[in-house]
Amino acid sequence: MNSQRIVRLSIIALAACAPILLIGALLSRYLIPNPVWSVFSGYYTYDPRLQSPPAGLFLYRVEPSLNFFLDATLKACDGYYPNGQSQSVKGYEIERIEYLGKSSYHAFALVHVRLTYADNHTSVAVFRLEAGHNESYMLESSVVNAGAWMVTQGLVVPDNPAPPGWDRYPGEVDITTCVEAGLPNAWHP
Repeated sequence: MNSQRIVRLSIIALAACAPILLIGALLSRYLIPNPVWSVFSGYYTYDPRLQSPPAGLFLYRVEPSLNFFLDATLKACDGYYPNGQSQSVKGYEIERIEYLGKSSYHAFALVHVRLTYADNHTSVAVFRLEAGHNESYMLESSVVNAGAWMVTQGLVVPDNPAPPGWDRYPGEVDITTCVEAGLPNAWHP
């Protein structure tokens, strides 16, 4: 008798949870990447070599903006980064993106980049990019809903063209030469 009651209660509990799971699946597909993510952290990480972020997390992926600014910096600095390196950069690879979206203003991404130098040694740089505009959903988690990613630290900003997702630069441009370029958010030689 007890086992039949447990089975019935389990079926009722599962039936009650089904609509919640369905709503969560719809939210994760169309509004936010994961309702649990949204409520508890606003943090999401992925390896762009192996994964894509969930639909709805970014209007513009962060990688093209990082490529735009790092390529401009390497061009302005004759292939040397950061300023003062003894070897030029022969290539780089984006290894990880950390999205920090617990914001109702601008979201941030930390972009982990492995730089390979002419002598084949490598360093990891972590660049902090800021979203131009943010929209909040469910307890202040957010998606990049308008604008794109702009660099806030360490890289040269060329005069033209504008970065991916922008028709023009928003606001003032501070770093325009190699001498002004500094270290990224984090540097791991």
